[in-house]
Amino acid sequence: MSKIVVLGEAITDLISQRKNLPAYGKVITAERFETSSGGKALNQAVAAARQGAEVTFITKVGADREGEQITGTLKSEGISTEFVAKEGQTGVVVVFTNPAGGKAFINWKGFVGGPALLSSIKRARKSIAGADVLLITFGASFEAIKLAIDIAKAGKPKIILNPAPSVPRQFPKDYLKKIDFLA
Repeated sequence: MSKIVVLGEAITDLISQRKNLPAYGKVITAERFETSSGGKALNQAVAAARQGAEVTFITKVGADREGEQITGTLKSEGISTEFVAKEGQTGVVVVFTNPAGGKAFINWKGFVGGPALLSSIKRARKSIAGADVLLITFGASFEAIKLAIDIAKAGKPKIILNPAPSVPRQFPKDYLKKIDFLA
């Protein structure tokens, strides 16, 4: 069984479907609405676990109802939540979809970082160094990403960087050279 450590965002998705979006000042009724745990990193952790990998997830969620929901989702998928920090409020993404598959997003606090996440990464040192793969998304702060890469380089994992969600920031070139695969 492959050991995979995933670092990145775990957020609450608020998904609404409608043929068209309302104009400012107008109210329309959604054809469908749902709430779910999401984020690129969370989705990739779930996919790896469903394929039989032993997955450890490193992220920060809020110390709130949404954070508890996300932690419950991870546990129900068999993903280790030992290094999920809880602090502040959970990030939310409002997703507007249409029947043709189009999507629009409004992101609120969808990126994770800060002292709580850095502490989780340091506590996960042994798990990161002993993993087969470290999968990182840009949903984490660069400070967190660099720390995880440095720990991984002292161990055995292959490092996969998924530079999503796309953000207008420049990733340090010296760290790009440490990545085994760019997805």
